Amino acid sequence: MSLRDINVIEMPDEVTSVSSSKPDLEAKAQGRYVMVRIRTSPADLVVMAGRQAYLFELVASEESTQRITVEDYRAEGATGEDDPIRMATDYVDGLVELMRRAALEDLPRGCRSSPIDPERYPRWMELEVVQGIESRCPR
Repeated sequence: MSLRDINVIEMPDEVTSVSSSKPDLEAKAQGRYVMVRIRTSPADLVVMAGRQAYLFELVASEESTQRITVEDYRAEGATGEDDPIRMATDYVDGLVELMRRAALEDLPRGCRSSPIDPERYPRWMELEVVQGIESRCPR
């Protein structure tokens, strides 16, 4: 963080509160942005944004103003609005819906997919694997 100028942190969600144990750290929230002026280093900064809490350790430098963008994929899937398991009538229906959406490449928010190495393809049922993708979700 710059000692000379105001620094800006852009959060993934609306900021509800900011606090620090350092009395000389100035931090103000406006929308998704936190404006920070640091006087001594290191300093802590706690930011509540959406349903998530973020803890930063700020280190001062002689650089000019810093703009930091926080991307948190957990925040996208945190509400559960798009969770087929929660929306289903029972657990089995939820799993079937999740598999259907995975086949259509329409996974719920917060899920991340990555290709599987061909050496790790399943060998059961003697099926030929055309493309292997592993998907992980927050829940």
